[in-house]
Amino acid sequence: MYEKELSVAINAVRLAGKKIMSYFNQQSNSVETKKDNTMVTKADVESNKIIVEEIRRNFPLDGIISEELSEIEGNRKWYVDPLDGTESFVRKSDEFGIHIGLCESGVPVLGVVYRVAKGDIYYSIKNQGAFREGKDGKFPLIISADSPLEAAVTSYGEKELGKIADLLKALEVKKIVRAASTGLRILKLADGEADIYVVSSPLVKPWDICAPQAILQESGGKICYKDGSEVLYQPGMNGEKTIFFARTSRQLSLLVDKAKHIPINN
Repeated sequence: MYEKELSVAINAVRLAGKKIMSYFNQQSNSVETKKDNTMVTKADVESNKIIVEEIRRNFPLDGIISEELSEIEGNRKWYVDPLDGTESFVRKSDEFGIHIGLCESGVPVLGVVYRVAKGDIYYSIKNQGAFREGKDGKFPLIISADSPLEAAVTSYGEKELGKIADLLKALEVKKIVRAASTGLRILKLADGEADIYVVSSPLVKPWDICAPQAILQESGGKICYKDGSEVLYQPGMNGEKTIFFARTSRQLSLLVDKAKHIPINN
């Protein structure tokens, strides 16, 4: 089940990735600022066009929700981030990726994240496992249920870390891991480089987290809102709620419990 969907999504990110790298290898890129003060480049727009065309050609009845596109109505919902980490892309850092996630009844059932410059593709199908595939081969992503809580992942900026500093102190977090984009931060958990990630920003949208959420959950990771409720993809969903990501159920329970007593600063 979902084999065709996975094949189409992987082909789409590879095609879009070629276009993105053609811009990445240029001396400079024209950058515009959107209404929410985030960056957009021609690479974002062209990548989005390629992915949407591939999905619509193969699954014309499906809906598409994308960062660079007005919503297309349909039965199932594809969540597309054509270039997660645009700022990194503009700075010529390799910390950017392409996301394609598929939801049914609000539940992520498939995820593909392509770390374009590095050549790694992360992917998952619900109840069929999660994998990372690259130049070194294909590897299953499997999280041990008894992993201790030692490391948290956050952005390179100090503002995001400052929001959760008290919470991390209460959890006795020993190590801070950095990553430039939302998707790559979530995948740090699937890769075993970090144990928890706290998202608390209105700038984080469904297309930022859908695909990596699918991959993390299929590898054994856990996710919930601050109040412990399930993260589902519904109309009007935005980034105003705090979301917790963790490698294990115990880690997630600790996060939820500590957050009841320790505010996450704005």
